[in-house]
Amino acid sequence: MGILRSLEKAIEDKIEGKQSESGNLHVLEASRLVCRLLLDNKFKVKGRIFLPNLLLISFDNLNKVPQNYADELVRLVSESMSASTFELLAPFLVRLMQRREGLATVEVSWSDSQGKVALGFIECTEGPAKGGRWIIPMEGTSIGRGADAGVCIAADLMMSRRHLQVTAATDGRVILEDLGSSNGTFIGNKVIPTHRKVVINNGRAASLGNSTFVFYAF
Repeated sequence: MGILRSLEKAIEDKIEGKQSESGNLHVLEASRLVCRLLLDNKFKVKGRIFLPNLLLISFDNLNKVPQNYADELVRLVSESMSASTFELLAPFLVRLMQRREGLATVEVSWSDSQGKVALGFIECTEGPAKGGRWIIPMEGTSIGRGADAGVCIAADLMMSRRHLQVTAATDGRVILEDLGSSNGTFIGNKVIPTHRKVVINNGRAASLGNSTFVFYAF
């Protein structure tokens, strides 16, 4: 609660005396909801904690959104979380939305830096792209050395142009499908069958070419 209270105090100091416009969210109300949702929806795996980074804020009338509302919310949330041990897939983003039935006032999700929603992510732990991180979007993504691969590792010449398809399953696991690669995809020392979907648990690794990737689904 210390993080939440420090954020609330910073916003209260800045907007003291201001009132929310009719039908609009007050930035203080939104910040309280955002912080609670971020902490409630954190993703824990292997001792690491990831926070959602996409903040979805709905309004009855988008034309009445206060000026710099989104920028101020991002700044305050970022400052509040900067001293924590949480990780983000990308910097905090705010998407302002027209309120509609079934849409909560505030929602949070994971996304890349352009705001594309992520259902999981891929992390390279060995190889030319070591340290790289890419999202798994709703439609899935591919890994390969070709420019048309969603995750392009051009420097790994042992990898096929489109080597592996990756999809996040609905149960928090990950689905891998080798796309007929020349050198195979390995989980441990075992090669997986080509053109067959293989389901793995969160945090499992696979090797393709000279690279190793770890896969996570939210």
